[in-house]
Amino acid sequence: MTTVVAIYLEGFALQTASATEAALTFASEPVWASLFGAYLLRERLNFNSYVGGAVILGACVLGALSDMPNDEANENGEKS
Repeated sequence: MTTVVAIYLEGFALQTASATEAALTFASEPVWASLFGAYLLRERLNFNSYVGGAVILGACVLGALSDMPNDEANENGEKS
């Protein structure tokens, strides 16, 4: 039942998100699940967990930055 509610709420929220925002949200989900597991269930995260989380978040930031419009090109009236 909880999975159905979570998927329903995700679908509802993603109606207002862009494709990039949706992809970044789903890509970073394992990081948030690990952090909530560590906090709520007192699970221990080892060094590999932190490295993996940093790689995932770094890839999300890189993906978000690559989709940002180029301000210099926009000032010149060019398409990005």
